[in-house]
Amino acid sequence: MFDLQDQITAGVVAAIEPSARQAEIERAKRKRPDNLDAYDLYLRGLEQSYTYTPAGRSAGLILLEAAIALDPNYAEAHGVAAYCLQQRYLWGGQAPADREAALAHAEAVAAARTDDATALAFAALALSALAGRHDAALVMVDRALEQTPSSAVAHTTTALIHMMLGRPDTSEFHAGRSLRLSPFDPLRHVPETTLAAAKLAAGACEAALVCARRALEANPVFAPGLTTLALCLVRLGRIEEARAMVGRLIGIAPDTRVATLQERYLSANGLGFDRIVADLRVVGLPE
Repeated sequence: MFDLQDQITAGVVAAIEPSARQAEIERAKRKRPDNLDAYDLYLRGLEQSYTYTPAGRSAGLILLEAAIALDPNYAEAHGVAAYCLQQRYLWGGQAPADREAALAHAEAVAAARTDDATALAFAALALSALAGRHDAALVMVDRALEQTPSSAVAHTTTALIHMMLGRPDTSEFHAGRSLRLSPFDPLRHVPETTLAAAKLAAGACEAALVCARRALEANPVFAPGLTTLALCLVRLGRIEEARAMVGRLIGIAPDTRVATLQERYLSANGLGFDRIVADLRVVGLPE
């Protein structure tokens, strides 16, 4: 009975959190630009990070850097900045300066010794995706989940790290947990995509396709979602539809190539990179 009570509590907290956060973002947006404190700047930057567009990342980083200038130890702002820079590095040209800056912000989160689950999760993702520091990243997300078991973003990051480590079963568990805890989360396209990749690794192509389509309904410009959807379609023999998805992917991230895919597509190891490449070459992914 007490376990059930804990599950209900976690579900309620996780369901309320995105709505409460959005209300705070709307409050911050109503304030005059010359009257913003570090928290307001962080909230505005967080909202921009949700867009997954080059303009959103750049606008978010300006706001987050302003928040950090007011409070250099602001772990939450460092965490979201690490996430924005990680995404810009992977899908926006792979500039070494973006990678270095993302890792510096992740280290700032670690140095702050924060218990904030979102900051820890974003920092862990940067360490894992950009530096291969998977063990350190898992320590951070384990701490996040120990402090906040209802954190959807911590479960999502855990799922992504396990896909990078080639563990789709564990990844599927955490991605599914994230979606059950926060089905309307503004970042739900990430666990939906990760869940699709995990199901694809298990050979459940139709179920994977459903998840991939849900990811793109939540965020139509999410490049990893387009990649996963293209893979689902190839494996279902729907070649022309897959070719169209690859076209959309290259329209969003024009430098997407076989040569850049393993680093930027975080589910690659969990799916088997050689097979991914073979599938996507069939539908027009350039070398």
